[in-house]
Amino acid sequence: MASRMSSRPPFCMLGAACLALAGCLPPSYTPAEPHRAAALGLSVDVERLDTLSRGSVMVESRIVGEPGTRLVRVLLTPGRAAPCREGIRAQRLLIDGESKWLRPAAVAGSHTLSLGFAPGAAFDLLREPAALDFVLATDDGERCLRVPLSGSEPALAWKTEVHGMVAASARLYGPVESVAGIGNGWAISDALGGYLGPVRLQAELGIGSANCTRRCLGSSGGFFWAPLGVSAHALLLDQAPFALDLGLGYRSFFAAVSHQSEQRTVRFDAPELSLRFAGTANTGPGLPAGARLASAGFELFASDWRYRGALGNESSFVLGLGFSWDHGF
Repeated sequence: MASRMSSRPPFCMLGAACLALAGCLPPSYTPAEPHRAAALGLSVDVERLDTLSRGSVMVESRIVGEPGTRLVRVLLTPGRAAPCREGIRAQRLLIDGESKWLRPAAVAGSHTLSLGFAPGAAFDLLREPAALDFVLATDDGERCLRVPLSGSEPALAWKTEVHGMVAASARLYGPVESVAGIGNGWAISDALGGYLGPVRLQAELGIGSANCTRRCLGSSGGFFWAPLGVSAHALLLDQAPFALDLGLGYRSFFAAVSHQSEQRTVRFDAPELSLRFAGTANTGPGLPAGARLASAGFELFASDWRYRGALGNESSFVLGLGFSWDHGF
Protein backbone atom coordinates (compact mmCIF):
# COMPACT_ATOMS: atom_id res chain seq x y z
CA MET A 1 0.00 0.00 0.00
CA ALA A 2 1.06 3.60 -0.49
CA SER A 3 2.43 5.53 2.46
CA ARG A 4 0.51 6.77 5.47
CA MET A 5 -2.62 8.87 5.31
CA SER A 6 -2.79 12.59 5.93
CA SER A 7 -5.56 14.16 7.99
CA ARG A 8 -7.34 17.51 7.98
CA PRO A 9 -9.63 17.97 10.99
CA PRO A 10 -11.65 20.90 9.52
CA PHE A 11 -12.83 18.68 6.68
CA CYS A 12 -13.78 15.97 9.17
CA MET A 13 -15.97 18.51 10.96
CA LEU A 14 -17.58 19.60 7.70
CA GLY A 15 -18.20 15.99 6.78
CA ALA A 16 -19.88 15.36 10.11
CA ALA A 17 -22.14 18.34 9.43
CA CYS A 18 -23.04 16.85 6.06
CA LEU A 19 -23.99 13.60 7.77
CA ALA A 20 -26.25 15.50 10.15
CA LEU A 21 -27.91 17.48 7.35
CA ALA A 22 -28.59 14.31 5.39
CA GLY A 23 -30.69 13.06 8.30
CA CYS A 24 -33.24 15.88 8.23
CA LEU A 25 -35.88 14.18 6.09
CA PRO A 26 -38.37 12.24 8.23
CA PRO A 27 -40.27 9.24 6.88
CA SER A 28 -44.01 9.85 6.66
CA TYR A 29 -46.52 6.98 6.65
CA THR A 30 -50.19 6.77 5.70
CA PRO A 31 -52.59 3.94 6.64
CA ALA A 32 -52.90 1.12 4.13
CA GLU A 33 -56.52 0.90 5.31
CA PRO A 34 -58.46 3.45 7.42
CA HIS A 35 -57.59 3.39 11.13
CA ARG A 36 -60.88 4.51 12.64
CA ALA A 37 -62.88 4.31 15.83
CA ALA A 38 -65.93 6.11 17.21
CA ALA A 39 -67.60 6.23 20.63
CA LEU A 40 -68.65 8.67 23.35
CA GLY A 41 -69.51 11.36 20.81
CA LEU A 42 -66.09 11.38 19.10
CA SER A 43 -65.02 9.87 15.76
CA VAL A 44 -61.27 9.51 15.05
CA ASP A 45 -59.66 8.78 11.67
CA VAL A 46 -55.85 8.46 11.91
CA GLU A 47 -54.33 9.86 8.70
CA ARG A 48 -50.56 10.18 9.06
CA LEU A 49 -47.59 9.06 11.16
CA ASP A 50 -44.18 10.77 11.14
CA THR A 51 -41.47 8.99 13.06
CA LEU A 52 -38.99 11.86 13.35
CA SER A 53 -40.88 15.07 12.73
CA ARG A 54 -39.74 18.18 14.62
CA GLY A 55 -38.06 16.09 17.29
CA SER A 56 -41.20 14.07 18.02
CA VAL A 57 -43.14 11.10 16.78
CA MET A 58 -46.16 12.84 15.26
CA VAL A 59 -49.61 11.38 14.66
CA GLU A 60 -52.20 13.35 12.71
CA SER A 61 -55.90 12.52 12.78
CA ARG A 62 -59.21 13.90 11.58
CA ILE A 63 -61.62 14.06 14.51
CA VAL A 64 -65.33 14.83 14.52
CA GLY A 65 -66.99 15.56 17.84
CA GLU A 66 -70.62 15.89 18.78
CA PRO A 67 -71.73 19.03 20.69
CA GLY A 68 -70.36 18.97 24.22
CA THR A 69 -67.48 16.55 23.48
CA ARG A 70 -64.38 17.48 25.50
CA LEU A 71 -60.87 16.04 25.12
CA VAL A 72 -58.65 15.72 28.20
CA ARG A 73 -55.52 13.99 26.89
CA VAL A 74 -54.26 11.36 24.45
CA LEU A 75 -51.96 8.45 25.28
CA LEU A 76 -49.76 6.30 23.07
CA THR A 77 -50.08 2.91 24.69
CA PRO A 78 -49.33 -0.79 24.17
CA GLY A 79 -52.15 -2.41 22.26
CA ARG A 80 -52.55 -5.07 24.96
CA ALA A 81 -52.70 -2.62 27.87
CA ALA A 82 -55.89 -1.74 29.69
CA PRO A 83 -57.55 1.29 28.02
CA CYS A 84 -56.33 4.68 29.28
CA ARG A 85 -54.24 3.12 32.06
CA GLU A 86 -50.76 2.80 30.51
CA GLY A 87 -48.52 4.46 27.93
CA ILE A 88 -47.13 7.97 27.44
CA ARG A 89 -49.02 11.23 27.19
CA ALA A 90 -48.76 13.41 24.07
CA GLN A 91 -46.26 16.16 24.85
CA ARG A 92 -47.79 18.30 22.09
CA LEU A 93 -51.50 18.46 21.32
CA LEU A 94 -52.60 20.80 18.53
CA ILE A 95 -56.16 21.25 17.31
CA ASP A 96 -56.30 22.88 13.88
CA GLY A 97 -52.68 23.97 14.39
CA GLU A 98 -53.21 25.59 17.81
CA SER A 99 -51.74 24.21 21.02
CA LYS A 100 -54.34 23.37 23.64
CA TRP A 101 -52.88 23.65 27.14
CA LEU A 102 -56.13 24.29 28.97
CA ARG A 103 -58.00 20.99 29.26
CA PRO A 104 -60.51 19.61 28.72
CA ALA A 105 -60.67 21.14 25.22
CA ALA A 106 -63.95 21.36 23.33
CA VAL A 107 -63.78 19.32 20.10
CA ALA A 108 -67.30 19.67 18.72
CA GLY A 109 -67.29 19.67 14.93
CA SER A 110 -64.54 18.58 12.51
CA HIS A 111 -60.89 19.23 13.36
CA THR A 112 -57.33 18.25 12.52
CA LEU A 113 -55.62 16.83 15.60
CA SER A 114 -51.79 16.69 15.73
CA LEU A 115 -50.13 14.75 18.53
CA GLY A 116 -46.42 14.78 19.35
CA PHE A 117 -44.84 12.05 21.48
CA ALA A 118 -41.33 11.86 22.90
CA PRO A 119 -39.36 9.83 20.32
CA GLY A 120 -37.45 7.52 22.68
CA ALA A 121 -40.47 6.12 24.49
CA ALA A 122 -42.64 6.25 21.36
CA PHE A 123 -40.17 4.15 19.37
CA ASP A 124 -40.16 1.59 22.17
CA LEU A 125 -43.95 1.41 22.09
CA LEU A 126 -44.10 1.15 18.29
CA ARG A 127 -41.89 -1.94 18.33
CA GLU A 128 -45.01 -3.77 19.53
CA PRO A 129 -48.68 -3.36 18.54
CA ALA A 130 -49.73 0.11 19.69
CA ALA A 131 -52.89 2.16 20.12
CA LEU A 132 -54.04 5.71 20.85
CA ASP A 133 -56.22 6.20 23.93
CA PHE A 134 -58.41 9.33 23.95
CA VAL A 135 -59.43 10.39 27.43
CA LEU A 136 -62.74 12.27 27.25
CA ALA A 137 -64.53 14.30 29.92
CA THR A 138 -68.16 13.28 30.35
CA ASP A 139 -70.90 13.93 32.88
CA ASP A 140 -70.01 10.55 34.39
CA GLY A 141 -66.29 11.36 34.72
CA GLU A 142 -63.42 10.51 32.41
CA ARG A 143 -64.11 7.87 29.75
CA CYS A 144 -61.85 6.21 27.20
CA LEU A 145 -61.93 5.80 23.40
CA ARG A 146 -59.24 3.49 21.96
CA VAL A 147 -58.02 3.70 18.35
CA PRO A 148 -55.71 0.89 17.18
CA LEU A 149 -52.57 2.47 15.68
CA SER A 150 -50.26 -0.32 14.52
CA GLY A 151 -50.05 -4.09 14.53
CA SER A 152 -49.32 -7.16 12.46
CA GLU A 153 -52.88 -7.41 11.09
CA PRO A 154 -53.27 -6.17 7.48
CA ALA A 155 -55.93 -3.68 8.61
CA LEU A 156 -53.35 -1.97 10.85
CA ALA A 157 -50.57 -1.73 8.26
CA TRP A 158 -48.96 1.53 7.15
CA LYS A 159 -47.43 2.42 3.80
CA THR A 160 -45.04 4.96 2.36
CA GLU A 161 -43.78 5.84 -1.11
CA VAL A 162 -40.05 6.23 -1.57
CA HIS A 163 -39.01 7.91 -4.82
CA GLY A 164 -35.54 9.13 -3.93
CA MET A 165 -32.82 9.11 -1.31
CA VAL A 166 -30.19 11.20 0.39
CA ALA A 167 -27.01 9.60 1.62
CA ALA A 168 -23.72 10.30 3.32
CA SER A 169 -20.57 8.23 3.49
CA ALA A 170 -17.06 8.19 4.95
CA ARG A 171 -14.39 6.27 3.03
CA LEU A 172 -10.77 5.18 3.33
CA TYR A 173 -8.76 4.56 0.14
CA GLY A 174 -5.71 2.30 0.00
CA PRO A 175 -3.97 2.18 -3.41
CA VAL A 176 -1.34 -0.50 -4.00
CA GLU A 177 0.87 2.21 -5.53
CA SER A 178 0.58 5.95 -5.57
CA VAL A 179 -0.79 7.55 -8.73
CA ALA A 180 0.59 10.95 -9.80
CA GLY A 181 2.00 11.22 -6.29
CA ILE A 182 -1.35 10.55 -4.60
CA GLY A 183 -1.36 7.84 -1.94
CA ASN A 184 -3.69 6.74 0.83
CA GLY A 185 -6.64 9.05 1.37
CA TRP A 186 -10.01 9.62 2.92
CA ALA A 187 -13.21 11.34 1.82
CA ILE A 188 -16.61 12.22 3.21
CA SER A 189 -19.40 12.56 0.66
CA ASP A 190 -23.07 13.44 0.34
CA ALA A 191 -25.27 11.86 -2.34
CA LEU A 192 -28.67 12.38 -3.91
CA GLY A 193 -30.45 9.78 -6.01
CA GLY A 194 -33.63 8.17 -7.24
CA TYR A 195 -35.04 4.81 -8.22
CA LEU A 196 -35.48 3.35 -11.67
CA GLY A 197 -37.45 0.24 -10.88
CA PRO A 198 -35.30 -1.87 -8.54
CA VAL A 199 -32.12 0.08 -9.37
CA ARG A 200 -31.00 3.10 -7.37
CA LEU A 201 -29.11 5.75 -9.35
CA GLN A 202 -27.19 8.37 -7.44
CA ALA A 203 -24.68 11.19 -7.83
CA GLU A 204 -22.33 12.28 -5.08
CA LEU A 205 -19.79 14.93 -4.22
CA GLY A 206 -17.20 14.69 -1.48
CA ILE A 207 -14.19 16.32 0.13
CA GLY A 208 -11.13 14.84 1.73
CA SER A 209 -7.37 14.60 1.58
CA ALA A 210 -4.67 12.16 0.54
CA ASN A 211 -1.03 11.62 1.25
CA CYS A 212 1.48 13.11 -1.19
CA THR A 213 4.37 10.82 -2.14
CA ARG A 214 6.22 12.87 -4.78
CA ARG A 215 6.29 16.34 -6.34
CA CYS A 216 4.75 17.74 -3.18
CA LEU A 217 6.13 21.29 -3.62
CA GLY A 218 7.37 21.18 -0.04
CA SER A 219 3.86 20.74 1.38
CA SER A 220 3.49 18.59 4.48
CA GLY A 221 -0.31 18.58 4.36
CA GLY A 222 -0.73 16.39 1.30
CA PHE A 223 -3.42 16.69 -1.34
CA PHE A 224 -6.84 18.17 -0.86
CA TRP A 225 -9.29 16.43 -3.18
CA ALA A 226 -12.93 16.45 -4.20
CA PRO A 227 -14.31 13.18 -5.60
CA LEU A 228 -17.30 13.48 -7.94
CA GLY A 229 -19.12 10.29 -8.85
CA VAL A 230 -22.15 8.51 -10.22
CA SER A 231 -23.22 4.97 -9.37
CA ALA A 232 -25.95 2.38 -9.77
CA HIS A 233 -26.99 0.04 -6.95
CA ALA A 234 -29.10 -3.09 -6.73
CA LEU A 235 -30.18 -4.95 -3.62
CA LEU A 236 -29.06 -8.56 -3.64
CA LEU A 237 -30.87 -9.04 -0.32
CA ASP A 238 -33.44 -6.86 1.44
CA GLN A 239 -34.88 -8.78 4.35
CA ALA A 240 -35.33 -6.44 7.32
CA PRO A 241 -33.29 -5.82 9.32
CA PHE A 242 -30.48 -6.74 6.88
CA ALA A 243 -29.58 -5.82 3.30
CA LEU A 244 -26.81 -6.59 0.83
CA ASP A 245 -26.17 -3.90 -1.77
CA LEU A 246 -24.09 -4.29 -4.96
CA GLY A 247 -22.86 -1.06 -6.56
CA LEU A 248 -21.13 -0.14 -9.81
CA GLY A 249 -19.76 3.38 -10.06
CA TYR A 250 -17.40 5.80 -11.74
CA ARG A 251 -15.60 8.63 -9.98
CA SER A 252 -13.41 11.53 -10.97
CA PHE A 253 -11.00 12.89 -8.37
CA PHE A 254 -9.93 16.54 -8.53
CA ALA A 255 -6.88 16.99 -6.33
CA ALA A 256 -4.49 19.82 -5.53
CA VAL A 257 -1.36 20.23 -3.44
CA SER A 258 0.05 23.67 -2.71
CA HIS A 259 2.78 25.38 -0.77
CA GLN A 260 3.21 29.12 -0.51
CA SER A 261 2.56 30.44 -4.06
CA GLU A 262 2.98 27.12 -5.87
CA GLN A 263 0.21 24.68 -6.69
CA ARG A 264 -0.07 21.40 -8.56
CA THR A 265 -3.42 19.97 -9.65
CA VAL A 266 -4.22 16.40 -10.62
CA ARG A 267 -7.31 14.77 -12.04
CA PHE A 268 -7.77 11.02 -12.33
CA ASP A 269 -10.70 8.65 -12.90
CA ALA A 270 -11.72 5.44 -11.19
CA PRO A 271 -14.27 2.75 -12.09
CA GLU A 272 -15.45 1.02 -8.94
CA LEU A 273 -17.26 -2.07 -7.66
CA SER A 274 -18.70 -2.06 -4.13
CA LEU A 275 -20.52 -4.41 -1.78
CA ARG A 276 -22.32 -3.04 1.26
CA PHE A 277 -23.55 -4.93 4.32
CA ALA A 278 -26.25 -2.83 5.95
CA GLY A 279 -28.84 -2.79 8.67
CA THR A 280 -32.21 -1.49 7.52
CA ALA A 281 -35.19 0.32 8.99
CA ASN A 282 -37.39 -2.02 11.02
CA THR A 283 -39.52 0.19 13.27
CA GLY A 284 -42.22 -2.23 14.34
CA PRO A 285 -45.20 -4.39 13.31
CA GLY A 286 -47.27 -2.91 10.52
CA LEU A 287 -44.78 -0.12 9.78
CA PRO A 288 -42.78 0.03 6.52
CA ALA A 289 -39.35 -1.58 6.68
CA GLY A 290 -36.39 -2.26 4.43
CA ALA A 291 -33.44 -0.64 2.71
CA ARG A 292 -35.46 1.81 0.63
CA LEU A 293 -36.73 3.47 3.78
CA ALA A 294 -33.35 3.79 5.51
CA SER A 295 -30.16 1.79 5.90
CA ALA A 296 -26.67 2.10 7.27
CA GLY A 297 -23.66 -0.18 7.08
CA PHE A 298 -20.12 -0.92 6.03
CA GLU A 299 -19.01 -1.28 2.44
CA LEU A 300 -16.02 -2.90 0.81
CA PHE A 301 -14.97 -1.54 -2.55
CA ALA A 302 -12.36 -2.16 -5.23
CA SER A 303 -11.30 0.45 -7.72
CA ASP A 304 -8.76 1.20 -10.44
CA TRP A 305 -7.22 4.66 -10.29
CA ARG A 306 -6.33 5.81 -13.82
CA TYR A 307 -4.24 8.88 -14.49
CA ARG A 308 -3.20 10.29 -17.85
CA GLY A 309 -0.52 12.94 -17.75
CA ALA A 310 2.04 14.66 -19.94
CA LEU A 311 4.76 12.27 -18.77
CA GLY A 312 2.70 9.14 -19.32
CA ASN A 313 -0.13 7.10 -17.86
CA GLU A 314 -0.33 5.60 -14.38
CA SER A 315 -2.79 3.25 -12.73
CA SER A 316 -3.17 1.38 -9.47
CA PHE A 317 -5.54 -1.14 -7.96
CA VAL A 318 -7.29 0.25 -4.87
CA LEU A 319 -9.02 -1.44 -1.97
CA GLY A 320 -11.19 0.55 0.38
CA LEU A 321 -13.48 0.45 3.37
CA GLY A 322 -16.35 2.81 4.06
CA PHE A 323 -19.40 3.47 6.15
CA SER A 324 -22.51 4.82 4.46
CA TRP A 325 -25.98 5.87 5.53
CA ASP A 326 -29.01 6.57 3.33
CA HIS A 327 -32.55 7.73 3.87
CA GLY A 328 -35.51 7.51 1.51
CA PHE A 329 -37.93 10.31 0.75
